[in-house]
Amino acid sequence: MMSTETYCSWMLLDESVLRSNGDGSFALTGVLILMSLFGIYAVWKGSNLTRHGYRIFSNDPIPAAEAREARGVVEVEGTAHPVSGSTSSKYTDTPSLVHTWKKRKEETGSGSDDDSATNMRTLDSGRDSVPFVVRDESGEIVVDPAAASLSLSNDKTGYSQNRDIRKYESRLHPGDDVHVYGQRNHVTEKCDDFGGEDVVIGEGEEVSQFRVSDTSPTRTSLRLVAKGIVIFVIGVGITIGAGVMALLQKGVM
Repeated sequence: MMSTETYCSWMLLDESVLRSNGDGSFALTGVLILMSLFGIYAVWKGSNLTRHGYRIFSNDPIPAAEAREARGVVEVEGTAHPVSGSTSSKYTDTPSLVHTWKKRKEETGSGSDDDSATNMRTLDSGRDSVPFVVRDESGEIVVDPAAASLSLSNDKTGYSQNRDIRKYESRLHPGDDVHVYGQRNHVTEKCDDFGGEDVVIGEGEEVSQFRVSDTSPTRTSLRLVAKGIVIFVIGVGITIGAGVMALLQKGVM
């Protein structure tokens, strides 16, 4: 996502630069095109997240036993348990079924009017997971989270000695509450990976966004809607900004 500092610096370009000719004008045209494309993508991405959040909010999860016999898109909630084992998180070595990690560095540079500008640069990030089962009062069903979009609580796990590097982990632990929205699939090639089960929730052509969350459907939908609105607003702002700058370049404004 574009930082506030970057967005503001683009919006505050001097009008004389916007109306320049020659190579400067050609370069600026390229920048405006990139801004417009980024803004349009952000609007599309934000709209999709908001729509997906509303879809989760308007649907009700079904029992795990019923999901095993269902077809197409299913939504279940319960507690997460390993099929045969767990994985260990990168920084804290915590037993997890799904985890992500990120290491970011705080960098300070010169801003406008000799003010210092602080930015966070990602040094490392990744994820790991193992198949798990969602268990409720009716039974259980296996989930393959490898391709899932994740909505997990983010924990800050530590700093470097001079506190400029920060490490974060998001984890789904054995026994945690879990909500899964995905496609019910029948598998044959990887049955051993799923404890001999041939019915698995995962990605598929019928589900727009396969998602695993460590909270209730309501909170999952709120997370998605809030994130979608923020991205949508930023996209609209960048797109409008690019349009205004294009008009200034042509001398219309």
